[in-house]
Amino acid sequence: MNKTKADNLPESWIKTTLYKILSENLQPGFAQNPKDGGDVGQIRTHNVSPDGSIDLNGLKFVFPSEKEFKKYTLKKGDIVFNNTNSDEWVGKTALYELEEEYLFSNHMTRIRVNTSLAKPEYIAKYLHFLWMKGYSRSKSKQWVNQSGIEQSILASFSIPLPPLAEQKQIVAILQEADALNRKKKEILEKSN
Repeated sequence: MNKTKADNLPESWIKTTLYKILSENLQPGFAQNPKDGGDVGQIRTHNVSPDGSIDLNGLKFVFPSEKEFKKYTLKKGDIVFNNTNSDEWVGKTALYELEEEYLFSNHMTRIRVNTSLAKPEYIAKYLHFLWMKGYSRSKSKQWVNQSGIEQSILASFSIPLPPLAEQKQIVAILQEADALNRKKKEILEKSN
């Protein structure tokens, strides 16, 4: 982690990379065709909504081995990053806040941050902001009908990191704004 005057960050903030704030290596998910009657839900790209939340509509179910279940389980506080999708959707990010333990597909990357350095909520919001601004698209490789972000590129994403207390305040403000936007949307839908 480093701080230079050129960063234009508040004095108490530092500039770092995603890699430097991880608690464990980035973990890509696993591929398995969903089967009728599968016993474990698998978060896929369509389960990360454009607003940066987990949406369980259309959840697919798989039959993981015990080893797969251990390796690819999502736990509350994990960050889910959409690493492979169309140009438009690559980089969508959400904080996993569910109590249930689901798995995640090979088009997703699980991010676990060192909570003594960063709040998962802050990092998820920041990565989602990068997607909204087109940064993720600019860092992706293009294939036929798909874009993808390699783990080494994701790990090198620059992160402006305020102290934990400020991260908490920023997240609270953003959550309040999200709640107001949802309320506004509900009101508009009811009035039509």
